Amino acid sequence: KLEADDFICKFSDFMRGSLNHSDKIITSLHEEIEFVENFIQLQRIRFNNRFDYKIDIDERVNRNTKVPKHIIFSYVENAIKHGLSKSKEKGLLQIKASVQDTKLLLVIQDNGPGILTGSSPGKDSTGSGLRIMEEMYVLFYKLYKKKIEHKVIELFDQEQNKTGVKVELLISK
Repeated sequence: KLEADDFICKFSDFMRGSLNHSDKIITSLHEEIEFVENFIQLQRIRFNNRFDYKIDIDERVNRNTKVPKHIIFSYVENAIKHGLSKSKEKGLLQIKASVQDTKLLLVIQDNGPGILTGSSPGKDSTGSGLRIMEEMYVLFYKLYKKKIEHKVIELFDQEQNKTGVKVELLISK
């Protein structure tokens, strides 16, 4: 009963976050992190705590900085759906925000099985999430004159085994 109650409360918070400002394309970094953390907690319940997470926001980061809505969420969702949920070992999802020069650096990293090459999107995927984010970055620049650079980096160990994926987002101020 306690687990069900906890899940319902977290789900309620998540839905409230989805509906708040649903007509906006930007949000504060603080609101984005809060929304993402609710989602992660729901997914941890869903996947029976098969992964842990860590969110690290550098003290120099202005949490009121405006960012595209779901900029972190989209990559976290991908990391869980395509990586951590498929991992046979305990997973780790890390989110970091820091200042690099005058830009905001966001890093989303997982230790899942990496990017599956040569396979088509699964039944729970449209296969267009990254393309949609790229279109969002173009629109964000047109509207707010803030450029977003992004890299999706596959991680490997010394034996060239896949050890996860890291996404780096650099947002100009």
